[in-house]
Amino acid sequence: MEIEEQLMKMGLTDYESKVIVSIIKYGESTAKDISLNSGVPYSRIYDTINDLLDKGWITKKEGRPSLFCPGDVEERINEYINNSK
Repeated sequence: MEIEEQLMKMGLTDYESKVIVSIIKYGESTAKDISLNSGVPYSRIYDTINDLLDKGWITKKEGRPSLFCPGDVEERINEYINNSK
């Protein structure tokens, strides 16, 4: 099963799962690069990024352009496992 499908079982949307996989795979990235690497339309990228920031899956480095990197992914996974028991 693809990692995106596993992430969706944890409550992420299709776009959110694609973005988090892209950031983990390519490292810190701009919104434009995340859109290109993940296949999420640029018109939806900021909504998706903001949702992932709110959920703690990614973090934002200030500057121009803003860079996004993985948050505490392991903690999010552990939360899901603990809540599933």
